[in-house]
Amino acid sequence: MLSCYEKFPYLFIDRTLVIATEEILTNQMKLIDITYGFRIFNNPIVKVLEEYDKLKTVLDHHDTSFWINPLCIKDGEEIRKQIT
Repeated sequence: MLSCYEKFPYLFIDRTLVIATEEILTNQMKLIDITYGFRIFNNPIVKVLEEYDKLKTVLDHHDTSFWINPLCIKDGEEIRKQIT
C-alpha cells in the first residue's frame, strides 16, 4: 500500500492474508494517512533512505508476507490485526 511519498509504502502485505472488506481496508488506510502520514517528514533524510534500503532488502526475500514502514506507522501489529 503506497503512501503519497514517491511510492514509499505504508506497508507491504501478502494479499492472501487480507480478510478485511474493501471498505474497512480503505478506512484503515485513510486513518493511517491522517494519523501518521506526515511522520516521514519528521525524520532526517538519512533515516528515510536507510528505511528505503531495508525495504528493498525485505522485498527481495520471497518469503516476506508482511512489512510495516516504521516512519509512517506507529503500531504496525495493531493494523495487521485489523486487516488480517
